[in-house]
Amino acid sequence: MAQIKLVRKVEVVADFQNDAEQAAVINSKGEPLVLFGAPGTGKSTTLIRKVSKLIKDGVDPNSILVITYGRERASEIRDAIVLQSSATAFEPLVRTFHSLAFSIINYQLQPSDPTYVLISGAEQDSFIKDLLETPTSKSMWPPELQKALTTRGFAREVRDLILRAQERQLTPLELEQKGLELNEELWISAAKFWRSYSDSLSIASGNVIEAKRRVDSSQIITEAIERLKKSKELTSKLRDQFKYILVDEFQESDGAQRELLEILRSNELTIFIDGDSAIGAFRGADPEGALEYLSSKKFKSITLQNNYRSSKELNLLAADIASRFKGTARKRNVESKISDKGIIVEKLSSAGECASFIASAFKSAHLKDGVPWSEMAVLLRSPGPSVTALTRAFALQNIPVEVDASALALGENPAIRPLIWITQIVLGQVKLDLGNWNLISDLLLTPYGGADALTMRNMKLAISNSRAEGESKSSSQII
Repeated sequence: MAQIKLVRKVEVVADFQNDAEQAAVINSKGEPLVLFGAPGTGKSTTLIRKVSKLIKDGVDPNSILVITYGRERASEIRDAIVLQSSATAFEPLVRTFHSLAFSIINYQLQPSDPTYVLISGAEQDSFIKDLLETPTSKSMWPPELQKALTTRGFAREVRDLILRAQERQLTPLELEQKGLELNEELWISAAKFWRSYSDSLSIASGNVIEAKRRVDSSQIITEAIERLKKSKELTSKLRDQFKYILVDEFQESDGAQRELLEILRSNELTIFIDGDSAIGAFRGADPEGALEYLSSKKFKSITLQNNYRSSKELNLLAADIASRFKGTARKRNVESKISDKGIIVEKLSSAGECASFIASAFKSAHLKDGVPWSEMAVLLRSPGPSVTALTRAFALQNIPVEVDASALALGENPAIRPLIWITQIVLGQVKLDLGNWNLISDLLLTPYGGADALTMRNMKLAISNSRAEGESKSSSQII
């Protein structure tokens, strides 16, 4: 018998009793409902259980649409629902807004309806770059940008601007008008290029029967909206099909996505939102717009009051930090349902001081409390100098460390960075003197240097003694 092995870990929702707020959402019917909740209050658990209950009550899984953000997140929720309900559906139970929109523009009402293929970001960058190099496109931009037009970086910036404008439901004409109103010459140029780009993409797709049209990610949502507005038949079919719509992490939505939802929604709409946070603002997420949308609709709302993930200390810290940002932070006032974990809050002045504090805390936990190194982790907001400071501090404390190389820039990769330093030293770009001691000490602590914490302490002591004795050696001789 063949053995099947799961290649992705599936998180099964923990078996605990629903609280009153969760039960109200799970059992709700017949009216739009909004569930507010901070991280750890059980929004995802409630969503999964609501869908599972609908299926167990006899609802056709194909009539349920769950919308979330990111393909990986969609897969996780889909797997959890299937494991709880054993659901079988012909339509994907869980989608992103973009995958939903792509299915809408490719919905075949008639054999003559066009089909679309999605071009990748790399293909789009290449297409934009080639178009920017044409004489017609060059004439649209101011003289000071002419040298930048041929670079891939500029093409990516133009693509990003088009995407952000689409998310805010702007047309090329509207972008141009805003540029004129605000005296933003670059917006005017970008609007003219955007119009030319859209025309060129349409021509490249080939406007012949049965030809597949090309569409980029910035167009999918607006194309879906336009098709639904033009086709009452398609809108009616999709509304009849998706009788139950649930939206996860609604604060990550933008205006175009909310318009698409408004066209499709029925009374069986459940929205899950953390009104105090959004991690996708860099790609157009508009949490304030999401809250304004909900306020204008006056949907019934429920707020989750219990936190099943974080201790009391962490909740208080989160509430304090959130209160300093724009907004009410009212959703952070939750009660912890787990025991305190000994949260420590320290305010430190530098990355090096922070790294030393963490290294000392790790070593204390390992030696005094017997915590294995493998059960400790440091979470960083982003790669950068903090990684270097931490690896140095850990090496000095003889703490084994593994850095997630995939999250680092090439020059910050621990396997590559020492080679760059060695090359810089050989080429004379980095001198072996005390002014570069931090780099030199980091290099010595790598496998290429072979030093350990004791060696480094002895070396520092020797340098200090040499200085104290007033030796006439150069810094490179001392090292």
